[in-house]
Amino acid sequence: MRRRFLSPKLAVLLLLLLSALIWKFGLATAAGTVGDGTPASCTEDALIAALQGGGAVTFDCGQTDDAPVTIPVTQRIALTADTVIDGGAAKALILNGGDAGTGDRNGVGIFAVGAGVSVEIRNLTILNAGDSAIINQGALTLDSVVIQEARAAQCAAVQSTGTLTVRRGMLTTNTAESIGGNACVLAGTATFENADVRFGRRTGRRHLHRRRQREHHRQLHRLQPFHAPGSRDLRGRDGDSDAAWRGAGEQRRRSRFARRAGWWSLQRGHQRSSVR
Repeated sequence: MRRRFLSPKLAVLLLLLLSALIWKFGLATAAGTVGDGTPASCTEDALIAALQGGGAVTFDCGQTDDAPVTIPVTQRIALTADTVIDGGAAKALILNGGDAGTGDRNGVGIFAVGAGVSVEIRNLTILNAGDSAIINQGALTLDSVVIQEARAAQCAAVQSTGTLTVRRGMLTTNTAESIGGNACVLAGTATFENADVRFGRRTGRRHLHRRRQREHHRQLHRLQPFHAPGSRDLRGRDGDSDAAWRGAGEQRRRSRFARRAGWWSLQRGHQRSSVR
């Protein structure tokens, strides 16, 4: 019986198809490992080199929770191929955008995920980004990632127009001038699973104006006594320390009455406080 073998053309086609599937579903071996076991070997250039071509990227910087390693980042790194970035432990590996936290923003963002690209980032901290820490136009998953102390015009921690998934981890104390102190989803979808998102702040002029308006309205509705400062009521107490009337409706009613009837009579040579 004659055995049949694949033709060379069909074999090449199957090999190309298998390579495409491996690339698509992130099974390729990594672009590389950042570092050679020492903190000094973990640099921005080493990180950029390891991320070329996508794949699974890990870190060998000698990092531990007790002795974390920080990699300064001076430019936003574009991720244009499917990538998995694993820092090992969020407390142990830090990517620092270099923003001082005061004055004009002087740091940089960290990552940009391109459209149609799938990226998963695990077990690391992003600190002091001077723009949106991560801009996502593809499919981004953050797993046990901490993004802290980022400052941006908007969407300080994450700005997403694609698919965003945040599992565990924390987005905290990030500041935007307009919207999205921590994260904002401008388009697409977002899922948060056991994520801690807190203390996002806005510092823009519009926000401050609205906050002042709200405080002004609270002041208007706060109860205050309706009598002349320094006067004395019928029990001999100073008018300044007299208790405020209860109830905003009662306050307004007595205020109208006081304006109509007059609060005190100077013609009779004395001041008179409210009679209850």
